[in-house]
Amino acid sequence: MYADTEIFSFSGHVVGDGAASIKSGFVLAASAQVAIDGMREVGFNIQAISSLAEVKQTIGILDLIAEQNPEVDPSEYVDVYPGDQKPYPADNVFCFTGHLVDAAGALKAGFIVASSVDFVVEYLRGFGFLVQSAQSLSDLRRLGGDLARMAAGGEDADDEGLLNLMN
Repeated sequence: MYADTEIFSFSGHVVGDGAASIKSGFVLAASAQVAIDGMREVGFNIQAISSLAEVKQTIGILDLIAEQNPEVDPSEYVDVYPGDQKPYPADNVFCFTGHLVDAAGALKAGFIVASSVDFVVEYLRGFGFLVQSAQSLSDLRRLGGDLARMAAGGEDADDEGLLNLMN
């Protein structure tokens, strides 16, 4: 019913509430910018947004990392996972975004294999990197399934809090 590039997962905060009270949801829109602008008009500041197409692409990369597939060079991700397990568990392969503490707003993204999301945040903070978002392969698979069901017009899409900006 909707293209993979028209359904988004987002997180952010109500204007005036500050970034401490992060909320998340789903939106249908012609583009990420339309979603950001539309949410801003109703008093919501989006901090992170991903289309179903982007989620699928990220899942593909994380699957290759989890499998330790030779298509992904080990230099393309950080491996601080304890032990020598193969394949890596889906709960321990992460994508992350954030920025350097002293950077002027430039977002960076990457991939890491670690024991937990808390470890990811603390480990990267030790290098002066502030993590804004970190999601495991397991989390992204669930998110991708939810987005795909809503994009297909699943009966329970309205129950998921899907906001439609396609008008």
